[in-house]
Amino acid sequence: MIFVDSSLPQPDGTVGGDKVQHLAGWNYVRPSGPVEPVLQTADGLTLGSSRQDVLDVYGDQAQEVASGAAGGGSLGVFLGDFGDLVFDFDTDGDVAVMESGQVCD
Repeated sequence: MIFVDSSLPQPDGTVGGDKVQHLAGWNYVRPSGPVEPVLQTADGLTLGSSRQDVLDVYGDQAQEVASGAAGGGSLGVFLGDFGDLVFDFDTDGDVAVMESGQVCD
């Protein structure tokens, strides 16, 4: 997770107002062992969900984007605000990484 001290971004892309600490991005990567609690999107997608699961939830909103390191391609969902999501798939077609917002490489 990345927290920043800056003005809050607005859905229309503008930024203004007082500086406040807020979550600017997150990255959820499949670990080598079980993790509790299991984090998931509001639609129930989580690490291990299939490519088809992502397409079933987002349909045409899910677009191919530059592939992540997991080796199975990536789908991005861009909703026109700061609620973007990227799903990176492993070679079996299962979600290995989920990320949103500003992330560090």
